[in-house]
Amino acid sequence: METTNRRVYLDKLKVVATCALVLMHTAAGVMAVTDLSAYPAEKKILLIVIDLTQWGLPMLAMVSGYLFLGFDRRISVRLMAFKYCIRVILALILFGAPLAVADQIAAEHSFLPGMIWEGIRRVFRMQSWPHLRYLYILLLLYMLSPAMRKFVDVIPRGIVYMFMGVALLRCGISQYLEMTAGVDWMTPLPTGGIYFFYYMYGYFFAYEDGVVERRNNSEPWVGILQSIFAPMGVAAMVVWLIRKRLAGADFQMGYNNPFSAVLAVMLFAWARSWQRRDPGANKNTGMWKKAALLCFGIYLLHPVFLKICYVGMHRTPLDYDLRYSLPLFAAGTIVLSAVVTALLRRVPFLRDHVL
Repeated sequence: METTNRRVYLDKLKVVATCALVLMHTAAGVMAVTDLSAYPAEKKILLIVIDLTQWGLPMLAMVSGYLFLGFDRRISVRLMAFKYCIRVILALILFGAPLAVADQIAAEHSFLPGMIWEGIRRVFRMQSWPHLRYLYILLLLYMLSPAMRKFVDVIPRGIVYMFMGVALLRCGISQYLEMTAGVDWMTPLPTGGIYFFYYMYGYFFAYEDGVVERRNNSEPWVGILQSIFAPMGVAAMVVWLIRKRLAGADFQMGYNNPFSAVLAVMLFAWARSWQRRDPGANKNTGMWKKAALLCFGIYLLHPVFLKICYVGMHRTPLDYDLRYSLPLFAAGTIVLSAVVTALLRRVPFLRDHVL
């Protein structure tokens, strides 16, 4: 797989994952503002949608890990600090602070100058809008990336994969067993630690792609297994989750849930094998690149439009036929966020340093 082809499939993954994330928040937002006791059937649908889109944020973390820990990427501490880390910090301040101020205005029904400083303080206390919490984790991953890159260079891959397994075990599986079965067999690590697993799994896929390139695009056995078993695994998990929800299961999914982790990894593997095998998969590369450039802005802005609709206008997909209204609400949110992001990117500073 050529480098340009790899970039295309990463752009596609980024776009699709962002859309899945918006759809998940569209469904989760309905549950947050509505008493669903009167909507038992709709609640099952919303839970199924949330379950099947939980992979969006893990996928974005894996794409980042692929790009920053890949075998052909060497990023200095200076570049990471003054380009990528600063970008996240500026996004938190320029978007997180105004959103925190908006919350204060909504609560007090008036604006006071002190709210600006309080909004900035909330950003540094990680108390702005919930979707921005991922940016703090991303900032930490960026700060550690140069050291992690050296780590994967000098440590045998078996040990690297062992660390990945420990992260999944201690941050995901152990907490899932304690929550569902009351099994407290090891002290779990913070849930945010699961993102180290996703980030490092991005390195795994980057390494495998590097092996393919060094072998003149010959397909290693891992790639063959991925192309066969990844779609089968995805289909099996989707069917299992839907059947459980329709049967009334009330378990809680999350980014650290092992099923979310496995689903995200399988989808990444499926997309990777599809990209390599389908000659037509590299068409419209410019379109996917342009769409990928809007993803960060869509991520930052989409909850604003959902909150305006759900809280300000008191309109949710439950006011209409949920089968059609939920995807339409999500699509409208994506389009509005993309348009605003495109307009903001016309400002040179925002385009070059934030979005």
